[in-house]
Amino acid sequence: MLRDLEAGQQVEAEQIVGDMLARARKADQEGLLLQVAYSSLQAYQAQRGA
Repeated sequence: MLRDLEAGQQVEAEQIVGDMLARARKADQEGLLLQVAYSSLQAYQAQRGA
């Protein structure tokens, strides 16, 4: 994912961080840092126009 970010390419936010966030929520965990990371990646994707 870092290589994709550095190259300005699309990242697999949903597949990687989104999955971890879903697992945290399923385990009754808030996953605050995962939420922040996921939101940041979504903003990156939206800025790229992906």
